[in-house]
Amino acid sequence: MTKNRIYKTVLATLIAELCVAAYADAQTTNEQAAQAGDGAVQQVVVSGIRASLSSSLMTKRLQDGVVDAVSAEDAGKFPDTNIAESLQRVTGVQIQRNNGEGRYISVRGLGPEFNNVLINGRTMTSDTGGREFSFDVLSSDLISKAIVYKTSQAFLPEGGIGSTVDIQTTRPLSGKAGQSTVINVSDSWDSNSRKNTPNLSALYSYANAEKNFGVSGSLSYTDRASRQYKALNDAWNLLDVKTINGNLDSKGLTAADVTTKKLLMPQSYGFQNEDESRKRLVANTTVQYNPSSTWKITADALYSRLNQRNKVIAISDWMNPTQLNVKYDANGQVTGFDRPGSNFVANNPGLAAAG
Repeated sequence: MTKNRIYKTVLATLIAELCVAAYADAQTTNEQAAQAGDGAVQQVVVSGIRASLSSSLMTKRLQDGVVDAVSAEDAGKFPDTNIAESLQRVTGVQIQRNNGEGRYISVRGLGPEFNNVLINGRTMTSDTGGREFSFDVLSSDLISKAIVYKTSQAFLPEGGIGSTVDIQTTRPLSGKAGQSTVINVSDSWDSNSRKNTPNLSALYSYANAEKNFGVSGSLSYTDRASRQYKALNDAWNLLDVKTINGNLDSKGLTAADVTTKKLLMPQSYGFQNEDESRKRLVANTTVQYNPSSTWKITADALYSRLNQRNKVIAISDWMNPTQLNVKYDANGQVTGFDRPGSNFVANNPGLAAAG
């Protein structure tokens, strides 16, 4: 009888403790839920560099072939001032520069003429005489993504033996609803040309609340001045030691060396100052209408103009290979010389007489 009472007392105590614990836990859960409901996060938006990396990674995952991509951190904010310089971040892509600015790209050892460049899926014409595309005609402020297709795919236009690069401009329905305006102003100083390089860009985008209609426009202007100082040597001539005009200093040479040794003499050397001016204007506008989940209409236009001027001041001195047999008068004036295989004075008497 005593044992039964003890068991009943212990059992009743355990049941009471479980009920109290369950009630306390339920009360705590309800309080936490109420507190979470007051400040609940409805949506997590990732932006900046993390969003750029996530977008590039997702582009690679959704493709069947070998693809790499570079995405803008935000609207109007591409990681570099030049698209070619951004593409060199991609494995297997090298760039060629012109006066310090990226211009052409080579992919996996194939030259610029083996790449096919698209703007929003359409083939972009080249401003050169060949097939290579000059990336300095486009401003990176207007670009949202650049995709490099390293393998051929059925939906791509032919011609990209090295790669196909699809440059995508800003799309209004790709962003958030409402109006968005981005203005970038920057300036740099070139110590050689002693001139400023202003860079101005503006982007406006609008999308309605339903995200089925949007319009965007962008404008970019750059005025760059640069100067380069160069020391040049065109080529080298291989001569015999014994054919040198004048007195031969044979110190350190044997008699056999005079007839067998060769020497290299520069064909010419010179100094050059090159001033370059680049004025680039790029404008882009896009209108999108998405009436249903199966229809999307996009109309866009791109205008690009690049004015480039070069001014070169140079001075050079040409050496006298012995095979020219240059003749001088008493004042050191050249009166004639021989071309290999022909006599210059005989063939050009008027030019030779004029000095």
